[in-house]
Amino acid sequence: MFYNDYVDAELRNKFEIRDVLEDYDPSISGDSFVYAAGRMDNEGKWRVEKRTIETYQAGADLKLSEGTLSLQAYISNAEQDDTDRTEANFRTDEYEDVVTTYVNGDPKKPAIVLDSIFYDASNYPLDGIEKEFALTTDEEVGIRADYEFAYNDMTTVKAGLKIRNREKNNDFVFCGYEPDGDAPILSSYETHVPGPYLNTPHGPAPTPTTIQGFQSLLSGTVSLLNGKTCPGPGSTLELSGDENEETLLGSWNTEEEITAIYAMATTEFDNGSIAYGLRYEQTDTTFSGFVFNSDDDSAQALSYSSDYGFLSPSVNLKYNLDDDKILRLGIFRSLVRPGFSETRVGADVRLEDNEIRNAGNPELDPTEAWNIDATYEWYMDQSSLLGANLFYKSIDNTVAEVRRDDFSFRGRTWDEARTFVNIDQTDLIGVELYYQTNFDNGMLVLVNYTYTSGDMSLPADADAASDDGGRDVPYFKQAEGTGNVVIGYDKDQWDVRLALNYRDSYLDELGDTALQDRYTDAYTNADLTAKYKVSDNLTIRGAVLNLLDSPEYYYFGNAARLSQYDEYGVSYEIGFRYKL
Repeated sequence: MFYNDYVDAELRNKFEIRDVLEDYDPSISGDSFVYAAGRMDNEGKWRVEKRTIETYQAGADLKLSEGTLSLQAYISNAEQDDTDRTEANFRTDEYEDVVTTYVNGDPKKPAIVLDSIFYDASNYPLDGIEKEFALTTDEEVGIRADYEFAYNDMTTVKAGLKIRNREKNNDFVFCGYEPDGDAPILSSYETHVPGPYLNTPHGPAPTPTTIQGFQSLLSGTVSLLNGKTCPGPGSTLELSGDENEETLLGSWNTEEEITAIYAMATTEFDNGSIAYGLRYEQTDTTFSGFVFNSDDDSAQALSYSSDYGFLSPSVNLKYNLDDDKILRLGIFRSLVRPGFSETRVGADVRLEDNEIRNAGNPELDPTEAWNIDATYEWYMDQSSLLGANLFYKSIDNTVAEVRRDDFSFRGRTWDEARTFVNIDQTDLIGVELYYQTNFDNGMLVLVNYTYTSGDMSLPADADAASDDGGRDVPYFKQAEGTGNVVIGYDKDQWDVRLALNYRDSYLDELGDTALQDRYTDAYTNADLTAKYKVSDNLTIRGAVLNLLDSPEYYYFGNAARLSQYDEYGVSYEIGFRYKL
């Protein structure tokens, strides 16, 4: 049995320059860009997130005359409750007699120099209020049976069956409101001044009390196209008009049934062993959701079904070159199913323009790969190991979000479609080097570095491709280099480890051009973890995470174009584990 209950409350403030600057040409001097205009949004969001996970599992091992039968059944339920979210946004007028300066001397922490008018709460009328009610549930039930027996003195055979049924439901309601008449002013409410954003001071911002207080303006209910309701706007507000579109696109259900059977054998011989087998998986999925028609603000409930089989052979050879050197060779086929948000039914269709946007794609194929690896290990002594691993992956049907022209999708050819598609075959090749040693006094050292190389080619008609009909980009979310160094102590009741981890930059999100592709920058951090075994049943655990207080940096195209900069700080954990 496993149970976890989590509650998190968050105040999120946003101090944002509006896109009015796009209408003005800046005066450029070095790293400074000066605009003769300005307009600001001052937003506060209050949310309470509740998560619950519970898992129950039971099983038995039965000793039979010829072998062992293992039986297992489990049920898992997870819920994420985001039904307590309120956002209030205040927006200034557009000012043409002010100066707004963007200073990019430090691309990770640029400075925005604003006129004093944007630090006066009396210049911020209410622009809108948003309420979100989101409840995500994930239920899974599974059973499995495995039977293992000795075929002869050299070979052991194992076969089994696993059935897994999963249902994930995203119940979402969006409610937006705008002032009906004179808008209230931020200076009439309680405000606070958050810490600076990067190198830019924040203006006066709404507090949680102010944000939550706007709920008192709402009264009655308003029905949406899918039968859900929003709180009514009352006498001083009006609906924003986006309620049906946002609600319908965010509401979906996926039911997944997976049946897998396998048979494998392991044969031992004088200088090693070989494990070989076959696995077959049958996946049947039903997707349900809504399509919103922006032309007439209508909705259509739709369901799609998908079924496919996957045969996965595998062979793994272990060969002892001599007493302290081992060669391992492996080949196997693997499968990764598309994510729930990628296969959702929801879409915004514009039939008059023959366009479909913000669309999930229930027609996606799973990502499949052939994997080959060769590993050499040298056991230098009883406590030290040096190893190298070469690997190759041939990947089909990687999933990416792109804009396509003249794209056949959902029974129609669209002039423009923004959705998820499968990318053609991609090759990855890499090498992993690792070393570990343990000392008699309990100290240990582990070092690991992995290098991976490979690009993927975007569809020639995708908006993200280049004008000459194609564009190669780094493989999605794959860092070229990763490494870690661990220094620890593992003796008696203590297990203490200090880990330094490094990761190269990687492609995080595709844009319409190479300059709009979003990357996650290289990252280094350190974590300290410790365990103390009080008894065979009780272990106390603690951790200090992100010891270096490392930020995460994201950029568009090149490292001088900021997308996002996050500071997480150092976090601390303490807990215990008790086994019955």
